[in-house]
Amino acid sequence: MLLCDLIRITVLLVAAVATALVVVTIAAISGENNVPVLVLSAVWWPGAAMIGMVLGRYERTYANVAAALARAKPASVFPTAGPWRIVLARLWPIAAFTVVVAALAWLFPQVASMSAGFAILTALAWRRAEAAVTAIEQRDGVRFHVDVSAAWQPLKVFRTPGFMRL
Repeated sequence: MLLCDLIRITVLLVAAVATALVVVTIAAISGENNVPVLVLSAVWWPGAAMIGMVLGRYERTYANVAAALARAKPASVFPTAGPWRIVLARLWPIAAFTVVVAALAWLFPQVASMSAGFAILTALAWRRAEAAVTAIEQRDGVRFHVDVSAAWQPLKVFRTPGFMRL
């Protein structure tokens, strides 16, 4: 699986998590008169969106992505693992986090509200990371592929020959 595709899927998944947590938060506070959580959400969500847009404004690689690209070893063959296996191995903590926070939302709606804001911030901050990796691939004439590894381990990336932009 290409690193660009994994980053794109991660950003879309985090945006979907943000949407789901916003819906769960609104559903959790709609039945009761919970004004503090409503005010918190009305202030935090747009604030998180603005912070995320500022952080993701430039096409730059992030420190952990840059470290993974620097550690990338050359390879001449493509990986045998399917893309869904890599996605599940790397991104299952996001799904587990969503389930836990959505379950807690009915007892503590402020937890879901804050988590939704952080998911909004993260999705917007990472929205251009895929374009930065693509620019590096085009500049250097390589393609970065992700190998299967556990979510708590560093990202295993290797590079194969690609097409260089002239």
